[in-house]
Amino acid sequence: MHEPSTVPASSAADLAYAAGCAWVEGEYLPIADARIPITDTGFTRSDCTYDVVAVWHGRFFRLDAHLARFECSWQALRLSPPLDREAMADVLHECVRRSGLHEAYVEMIVTRGSPPPGVRDPRRFANRFYAFAIPYVWIATREVQARGLHLAIAPGMDTLLFEGYRRGFGLPDPDRQVTVAVGLPKQEHRLALRLLDAYPNHTNFTHQCLPSA
Repeated sequence: MHEPSTVPASSAADLAYAAGCAWVEGEYLPIADARIPITDTGFTRSDCTYDVVAVWHGRFFRLDAHLARFECSWQALRLSPPLDREAMADVLHECVRRSGLHEAYVEMIVTRGSPPPGVRDPRRFANRFYAFAIPYVWIATREVQARGLHLAIAPGMDTLLFEGYRRGFGLPDPDRQVTVAVGLPKQEHRLALRLLDAYPNHTNFTHQCLPSA
């Protein structure tokens, strides 16, 4: 495996991938050009799983651990991706290399794939692997991290995010007892938001940096 590893620098020839790079059916594409088949059941039936790993200062953060968790997920869904973990790691590295990103949000996806004509037996579907790297997605800006976040309490997961954003809170969550990790400001720390006090209309949070596991 590649971890720990530094992603090789990209060249001027890779400028087309500056906004991100995707891997779809064996081909590297600029993120804006990436497409999936409309009949892929990952799209039509949400029959898929995914994992996300971060790149900080040109290095993957715990890539082996993310790939191991990803494998547990696809095995639980009885998926058989066309690439093994080593090949997946190669694809992820190349997506980041082509993008030239030093801080990146890197996602890997396995879907059930498209059914053969007239077939509905999922055991006969050809499972697919997709991957992409884009600039890192910050849930909370550094300014918000410094002052802490509010959390909204909503009755169900389906409406949770929308209700939280309607109230102007950054990280909606249905459970009053959880600690929400966001941001990962640097490789060796994670940002934790810990519940302090609950009120009828909102919940107050503070934050602290904890050593990563």
